[in-house]
Order: sequence, then C-alpha cells, then structure tokens
Amino acid sequence: RYVAVWELLHPKLADAALVVADNMLEPPSAREHALAYQACVRATRDVSSVLADVGNGLEVSRYR
Repeated sequence: RYVAVWELLHPKLADAALVVADNMLEPPSAREHALAYQACVRATRDVSSVLADVGNGLEVSRYR
C-alpha cells in the first residue's frame, strides 16, 4: 500500500517537499507495509528520511 503511493507521489514532488507517513510503528498489522515503505523511501537517492517515535510512528522524508 505505502510503496504504491510512494511510487506515484515521488516523481511529482517539488524541491524541499516533505512527506509524512503515519503508522510506521503501530498497529502491528501495518508493520510489514511500513517496513517495505521505509526500505523503498530510504533507498531513493534524492530523499533523506527519519523515523520519529511520535504517536504510532511517523516517517518524515525530505525530497532533495
């Protein structure tokens, strides 16, 4: 789910755009998708990304 959205969104991002993805740590049922998303985003060379332990976990990613 998350990866498919990222693949659609990434080519359309403006410089310095921020993308915030929720539910990176909880619920357990979303964990598989969250890990796949994190791996995909972090492998993208023009993006820096960190996990914030806020709420259910937020992956905050900055384009270029």
